[in-house]
Amino acid sequence: MKRIRYISSMAEPFPEDKIQQLVELAQKHNNQKGITGMLVATDSKFYQMIEGPDREIDALYKRIEKDRRHINVKLLSAVRGSMERLYPHWSMLKVDLSLVEHEKLAPIQTLLNKAISQSELLEDALNTLEEYTCSAFTDAEIAGDND
Repeated sequence: MKRIRYISSMAEPFPEDKIQQLVELAQKHNNQKGITGMLVATDSKFYQMIEGPDREIDALYKRIEKDRRHINVKLLSAVRGSMERLYPHWSMLKVDLSLVEHEKLAPIQTLLNKAISQSELLEDALNTLEEYTCSAFTDAEIAGDND
């Protein structure tokens, strides 16, 4: 089994009925493919966790990456192995944070925002690391050539 988590930005605003349509299509597809999971929607972001057979999860994630409704799709984690499903009874649980003002959902919104911020910080740190490493080794090679 494989479990992945990703975030993405909505390419354009998603009204409630469009999110519901997306979830209903996902539920039908996921039921057929043995996939379970959840989708959290905010005003402009999606967070999703999906789990199921490796091949089916890989195929679904490739489709999500190409889906024009999503931009800036970022894989947060991918785990494979023998594990218990987190959402064994949900072909796709929908949590639409843009619709509900409820104190129980405030921590979910806060955690989602932190996950998004952390993934952006990590990406910036890795880009800086790669640029610095490349520059340092290029400079070292040039210095070595001049000796």
